[in-house]
Amino acid sequence: MKKIILSLALVAGAFILGSCDSKVCVCYQQVNGVMTMNDTYTDISMACVDLSNSVRVCVEESERMDPGQIANPFKK
Repeated sequence: MKKIILSLALVAGAFILGSCDSKVCVCYQQVNGVMTMNDTYTDISMACVDLSNSVRVCVEESERMDPGQIANPFKK
């Protein structure tokens, strides 16, 4: 029984240490006419702007802003 608990603890510890190599990117996306913001985790060596595409824009966490202040390119 002790071996099972010890091995589970070791696996959990390895998982926690392995997850330290990620960072938070803030991605903005329009949903039903409203600009929304969500956090996305990525590898620490990857630039957040690389997560952007034609639908969403991603920035570093230090560049976080209120989604209501972002210009909406689809608004007429």
